[in-house]
Amino acid sequence: MILRQDADAVRLVGQPAHAHLAGQLARAWNQAALLAIGAAREDVLLGITLHDLAWARFETAPTLNPATGLPHSFRDMRLAPALWAEAVHEARAFGRWPALMVSLQGSRIYGEFFRRDRASPADIAAVDAFLPVQQALQAEYAQGFDPEAVRQANALLGAVDWLSLLLCGDTVRASTIPTCPLPGGEGSVTLSGDTLHPWPFGPDTLDLHADTTELPPGTRFTDATALQAGLATARRGVLRWQLRRG
Repeated sequence: MILRQDADAVRLVGQPAHAHLAGQLARAWNQAALLAIGAAREDVLLGITLHDLAWARFETAPTLNPATGLPHSFRDMRLAPALWAEAVHEARAFGRWPALMVSLQGSRIYGEFFRRDRASPADIAAVDAFLPVQQALQAEYAQGFDPEAVRQANALLGAVDWLSLLLCGDTVRASTIPTCPLPGGEGSVTLSGDTLHPWPFGPDTLDLHADTTELPPGTRFTDATALQAGLATARRGVLRWQLRRG
């Protein structure tokens, strides 16, 4: 969950809603940068839309962060690798590409962003067990796929995941997204207001949306029961963006 503190509301964007936004961004991406993906495009787009499937169960019943009186954000906690492994298994029901994309995202999170210096020995052991299993699964799922298609799909996932988090209000991510697939090769893309440079999409304008749960400004819950009751009756909203070529 992403917590977005706006002047008129606290907006909660679930990880699946953020992933749906990432899927919208991926669908509009300049196809000249993704030529190797070819006929696998729809399967790759489905995998990107499902890339945070591991968070789905948590988002149905978020837990309370006592320090803020609001639900834990995704930055306040980390899913156990075992839950991500379950999501990869579940994604396999959609096909090899979706399972591959969910697995690659898990490897990115636990391989690049996992803070070993802050983790317990048990968590480190779980991650060290998770990563080689996922590497083996990725080799299995990608058997017969063009390696360049897998590379482009993974780069696209990383780019739109980053951009979606920025749009949803994640304040930790930098506004420059590295290693984006571009027609001339991989490069960085910078978000400034409602424009990106260089422009990575096919159309000149792009309309996007993400569902939210909206709470009044200053909302603080005192316990888990109050949190669940408050979320059950909270207003539902939609965040909308229009990005345009600068």
